[in-house]
Amino acid sequence: MMLCRVVMLLLSGAFGGLLALAMMGAGLAIMGAPESAKRLLKNLAIALGLFALGTWVLHCLCAMGR
Repeated sequence: MMLCRVVMLLLSGAFGGLLALAMMGAGLAIMGAPESAKRLLKNLAIALGLFALGTWVLHCLCAMGR
């Protein structure tokens, strides 16, 4: 039970940091290359959605183990 919580916190922190860096990069890229920045922002939205789904599944699996 505690292991699930630790894994979720580690993954959330690491992914959150990478997501923040990618968003800053897309913000800078939008000034010079708007088309590629739009693709990057679209990919970021997909990655965030998949991460939210994966976190929900992991949370459900951890709750089943209680």
